[in-house]
Amino acid sequence: MVSLFARASALRAPALIAFSLLLTGCTESPHQHPAPSPGFATLEPGEAAPQFTRLDVDGDSVHVGPGQPLTFVNLWATWCAPCIEEFPDIERMHTELGPDGLRVLAVNVEEVDTDALKAFAADLGVTFRLVIDPPAVLQDEFKAMAVPSSYLIDSEGVIRSAWTGRLPHDAFDVVASHMPTVD
Repeated sequence: MVSLFARASALRAPALIAFSLLLTGCTESPHQHPAPSPGFATLEPGEAAPQFTRLDVDGDSVHVGPGQPLTFVNLWATWCAPCIEEFPDIERMHTELGPDGLRVLAVNVEEVDTDALKAFAADLGVTFRLVIDPPAVLQDEFKAMAVPSSYLIDSEGVIRSAWTGRLPHDAFDVVASHMPTVD
């Protein structure tokens, strides 16, 4: 018979791993689609992305779901060093691929002070849209194990690529490969 202690320890392991990831942040991964840890069910390419409507820091509504343009969604937090480290890569996606149809949305998972986020973005030279999540549920809905987590969502609302942790060096090329072709 399995002891009560052994059962309790087995149940706590996935929660402890998730808590550790959230506290320490993620480091750069050489893999585009990391294998999920045991006990976690992350959203993967081919799955439907959660649909949502939120406000950006300027008070404008933004919707993610079917019928929307190719969208890069980044879940981040102001206290997360890897999140801030990847902002120049996300800015490059926005400036180089945005004119061809890519929409970049950085969803802050905890901060709701839009003035603070605007100042934060200005200090970093960020020009992509910052979105707030006042109900603080999108990290759970995307089943993101940690921040940063990023998702490329097509116009059908399907996840085409997903990354947990700091974006890998080839993320720009992966996103560019999904850009709509212009005839």
